[in-house]
Amino acid sequence: MAEQTATDYAQEIKELTDALALMPYDAVLYASRGWAYYYSGGRENLVAAINDFDKAIRIASECEPAYFGRAT
Repeated sequence: MAEQTATDYAQEIKELTDALALMPYDAVLYASRGWAYYYSGGRENLVAAINDFDKAIRIASECEPAYFGRAT
């Protein structure tokens, strides 16, 4: 399995952002985008990841991937 590149993560973030425009209350989409930001690296992306994990938790307190991301 090939590793994802920064370009791959940027595309994933764009696609998840587009999906969130259609479904703004989907906690899993926020958690998924949070992980994409996290793996993209950099301080700016880490802040965006934390914000997305927090949003996912506010939407659905049972969203385990968001808690794991927040803890990581």
